[in-house]
Amino acid sequence: MLALSCVSCGPQAPRTDATLHELLSVDFEQPGKWSATPPVLTTDDAHSGTHALYVEDSNPFSTSYRTPLSALFPKRPRAVLLDAWVKVPSLYNDARLVLTVANPSDLEHPYFSHITYLFPSLAGNRWHHIQEQVNLPYDHVHADHVLTLYAWAATAGEKVLIDDVRLLAYREDTGLTIPATK
Repeated sequence: MLALSCVSCGPQAPRTDATLHELLSVDFEQPGKWSATPPVLTTDDAHSGTHALYVEDSNPFSTSYRTPLSALFPKRPRAVLLDAWVKVPSLYNDARLVLTVANPSDLEHPYFSHITYLFPSLAGNRWHHIQEQVNLPYDHVHADHVLTLYAWAATAGEKVLIDDVRLLAYREDTGLTIPATK
């Protein structure tokens, strides 16, 4: 019994029983809704194309992607899949992808936050694929609330690169209707 309860403590593996619907896809060649103009990108190395997002000690927070929930989906899914390619130079790099949901009048204090820790590839300083299921909150969610996605280097040392970021929803997950703001 104890072993079963501990299994649920860690990050959830992506579900494999459903077809995925793409909500967001960006390779940073045309950053779209990423907030900074121009976005903080590098052309040193990229997984695809010529540009990648990066964080390092001198640039600890990446450009952010922000959009109202209603622009992503008419019915909020119970979970989404965060999918990206990352290049983390060493174990000494402490970098993360952060997904938040906040009231548009108070973006600095989100009521939901999910952190995906970025680790180096076991094969050395190479690009590797990450996927993590993010269970979304049920309460206090409204159509105008804002989803934000960004990278953060708590202590990066060398550049941590992020490319080909996608956010996907499970097609069969009908979710809940997102109410308009009260």
